Amino acid sequence: FRQSESNVKYIYNVRASPQEMPLQMPEPCEGKLILKIRHRKRKDMKLMNTTWFAFLAVLISFISLVRTRNSNEKQQKIQVATHLHEYFRDLRKWANDSIQSMTEAAYLCELDPNRMADGEFFEKRRKMRITLSSLLDKGRLFLPNENPSLVGTFKEMAYRGLRQKALDELWATYKLVEYLSYTEQAPNLPKRQLIIDKKRGFTSEIQEILDVRGTAALVKKLAAEVKNA
Repeated sequence: FRQSESNVKYIYNVRASPQEMPLQMPEPCEGKLILKIRHRKRKDMKLMNTTWFAFLAVLISFISLVRTRNSNEKQQKIQVATHLHEYFRDLRKWANDSIQSMTEAAYLCELDPNRMADGEFFEKRRKMRITLSSLLDKGRLFLPNENPSLVGTFKEMAYRGLRQKALDELWATYKLVEYLSYTEQAPNLPKRQLIIDKKRGFTSEIQEILDVRGTAALVKKLAAEVKNA
């Protein structure tokens, strides 16, 4: 049985309605590709989140390190300022005691042994020598000798080298007191002015060592740095 050509044309020219057209299902390979792309996107998102968390952790660690470093620097500056304050405080106290003893030694020269009880002047001179000798050795704790490897290498370590000028003035006062007469006033009177001169030299040296203005400026600078750290 054969259909006529007109019938064939008619059959092939008929258009199906959208409701009659069958749904086209995606090929199996296309579905797998879509799932694979979605899975890759999720994986990329997880990787991106992990990277951000790692970056934030590094940033937080860096900030913490900077803060710790600043805190340590602040503590070091405070320690330095405290050490300087204690050093100059103790040096000033020793210098004050030395100036007081040198003043007493100067006015000891005015006393007349003949108008004092027997042996009284001798005892005052002895106590003054003890005080000055002690102050000399205490001063070595603040003002060590210079060039210890070149001068007096056979001596004990604290006594090698050359005394600083402030200690020279104190030592000269000790020697003047040592040679005060404990029987007559006349030989002692000229030594009064010599001891006063030594005291002035000592005071000038200590004033330069303490550098009050410079110390005040340094403390002010450290305080500002600590405040701004």
